[in-house]
Amino acid sequence: MIKLETVEADEKHVLFQSRIGEYQSMEYIHMTKGGHTEAVRSEFFKDIECRQIDGLEEMYKMDLEMFRYSAQPFYNLCKKTT
Repeated sequence: MIKLETVEADEKHVLFQSRIGEYQSMEYIHMTKGGHTEAVRSEFFKDIECRQIDGLEEMYKMDLEMFRYSAQPFYNLCKKTT
């Protein structure tokens, strides 16, 4: 598995361990339509209710724990409902 935050180091490790690097190099292309990732994320999550984040957090709980991510930044962006 490769984390985007450490993609270059992870890529080198995977290629070295698998010996694929002897034959192939990987090309990394990151595209976010509409601007920088942070701006796009803010625009998208401002329309989502915080209770929906609860469901997403539960659904992706294993991924969040495995990659040591927090859902808190998304709660900071979502719509607060009463």
